[in-house]
Amino acid sequence: MDGQLRRAQIVVASLLLAAVPAFVQDQDRRQPNIQFVEVEPGVRLEVVDWGGKRRPLVLLSGLGETAHVYHQFATKLAETNRVYGITRRGFGASSVPRSGYNAARLAEDVASVLEVLKLEGAVLVGHSVAGEELTAAGGRHPERIAGLVYLDAASDRTYSTPPEMQERAKRMGFLAMPKAVAGQFDPRVEVRNGVQKPDYSRIRVPALAIYPSTRTWQEYAPGSPPITDPETIALASQVVADIAAVRKRMSDEFLAGVRNSRVVYIPAAGHYVFRTNEADVLREIRRFLDSLP
Repeated sequence: MDGQLRRAQIVVASLLLAAVPAFVQDQDRRQPNIQFVEVEPGVRLEVVDWGGKRRPLVLLSGLGETAHVYHQFATKLAETNRVYGITRRGFGASSVPRSGYNAARLAEDVASVLEVLKLEGAVLVGHSVAGEELTAAGGRHPERIAGLVYLDAASDRTYSTPPEMQERAKRMGFLAMPKAVAGQFDPRVEVRNGVQKPDYSRIRVPALAIYPSTRTWQEYAPGSPPITDPETIALASQVVADIAAVRKRMSDEFLAGVRNSRVVYIPAAGHYVFRTNEADVLREIRRFLDSLP
């Protein structure tokens, strides 16, 4: 078991920490336009513009990533909408200030970009930890935001899973997340330290939460080596079941909290659902956009 478990841990650590998931991507040759928007004195954010027309969509990436993680997906969205992406402070070409990484401040960064670009009726689309910004922005700026789309992002990251779940996750390598190192500044740590319990009741705009319905370890960790050891198979299966239980809890809280909300589970999808199941996510987003006034 040890050898297979170690390989699984390495794959999970890579998926959690890397800016790009560990599966093959097709590359689109069209290059977006890049500009920088000042959101407070001395802090400029990279804004990626893939063009398009009609209602603007603004894409927010997961922890440690930049707006460019959406490139292939964004070019498809731009066939029907104007599409932008924002690289949050601390990452990529954006400024790296020493403060401002809590959910409320990051949401204000997004609102500042919307204001500078004069975007009205925008829909925010966020992956993973970007759900923090979506929830905060949706409650604070309904005058500029028409809707929210959470891509495996509607989660309460202040929730502590039961000890037995934590132990199983640790054995599979799930706790390989960035930790603070004395004397070193790491924006990933700052963002994780700034998470807040989502106050869904404040959201005044329609919201869609898309979750992957992960049934197997291979679906959760695409590109990982096959597991054949019975003990490791059993552990991996239990961890996948744990993930499903937590997602169900999070989706129930989301539906109960957001007045005008809908949840969609996409089968056989991974955490990077906009890549593993691109066509499904595009369909659901366009259906959501069609439902907006």
